[in-house]
Amino acid sequence: MLSNFIIKWYSRFIIFSSIDKVSPFRWDAFSRRVALSPRKYMKLWFLWVIYFAAYFVAILIRLVSRIWSHSRETSNTNFITKLVFDTAYATLLAANVCIMMFTLLKRDDVVTFVNQMLTLDERLKREFSAQLVLHRDLFTTTKYFLLELAVLATCLLTQFAAPPIFGIIVLDKNAPLHRFIAFLVNGGAPLKISLRMLPVIVFSTFAGFKAAGNVGFYISTGAMYLQCVTTWVKVITPESAVAMVALSEKNDSSGKWRIVSNTLPVKKHIVRLRRTPLGLLEEGEILQAYKAQQLLNASCNIVYSSPWIVQQAGTFLIFAIFTSFFCIRLHKFVNPIITGIIFVAMLGDICIVWIETYFMADVSLAGDRFLKIMRESHIRQSETKRSIIALWNVHFKIAHPLFLMKKRTFLTFMRALVDFMLTMILNSK
Repeated sequence: MLSNFIIKWYSRFIIFSSIDKVSPFRWDAFSRRVALSPRKYMKLWFLWVIYFAAYFVAILIRLVSRIWSHSRETSNTNFITKLVFDTAYATLLAANVCIMMFTLLKRDDVVTFVNQMLTLDERLKREFSAQLVLHRDLFTTTKYFLLELAVLATCLLTQFAAPPIFGIIVLDKNAPLHRFIAFLVNGGAPLKISLRMLPVIVFSTFAGFKAAGNVGFYISTGAMYLQCVTTWVKVITPESAVAMVALSEKNDSSGKWRIVSNTLPVKKHIVRLRRTPLGLLEEGEILQAYKAQQLLNASCNIVYSSPWIVQQAGTFLIFAIFTSFFCIRLHKFVNPIITGIIFVAMLGDICIVWIETYFMADVSLAGDRFLKIMRESHIRQSETKRSIIALWNVHFKIAHPLFLMKKRTFLTFMRALVDFMLTMILNSK
């Protein structure tokens, strides 16, 4: 279930990221849904894609030529610092270009998925409104608040923290954009910090704003989906395989179901009730709610199983592994401030990917438990039994087999990466 607090912050995030209207998505305040931006603004937004792609190619060529022409005899601090900068920029720009290309190709599917999630959440809230009021404590768990915090932190950091960082880093003489502008206007000599650098800072900040806003949209949307599907699947999952049988007519005085037996129903006027965390629910309502989650999961996999999204995660891992070597083993040759910035970013990337993978596994486990209980409760071959057998588990089809949840391949890899980093830290003294 999505709280009103998170939906409000999510809408403000989209409104702020499209404040100049040059954005692939916008927020429709009337329908409270995400909408596509007009094509005339998308043509302007495409210029940003060209800029980041050209920037990435230029840095990649510079990085390859630097490594190719360098020898061990001429190794120095300046070379290592520039190498770290170029590698970090190249990997981050590659991730950004991939996510922008995906937005150009699949923005219709993205809008469909987001609006389907918001619509389904509202419909389930209406259907189970009485039960939600009586069981508010179900939505105060640690995981629920962690996912809300992830959405809130993504909205704030990508809009207010990342752009200034891009603007400040350009002042460093080793930054690729600083070196490029110095090559154009100053013959390659480092630029002095003055008012003439202000346009460069503003441009770099705005470029960071466009890049971070696009990436933050997918991270916050993914966190909202994880919160939505895990919460609803868990609260409608029966507590046991034993079903209660009740008459379909309600008691006029109490307005509640009248339980008559715990045996299987044999007549049409008998219904099956399940005891769930939300209380007693009809089996038909439970199955309909889960089928709706399946449709939402199919839309989610269309978006998040794209190789463009996978490439983004892969570049973050390359960035983390490469910079961990330079920042830990060669920390004496790297500027301490630069080391601190990159090291924090590296740990942040690892934590984000690890936590997201953990919650992705939680989605699959919740679906497995639901199907297991529902299938065990129907022994006889009935129409309901066949309907339950036809259900499939909600899961993520991301980068098979790297993100294969049942074998925990990616979790094992992340654990090995963290162990590798800790070993390097301990051995660097």
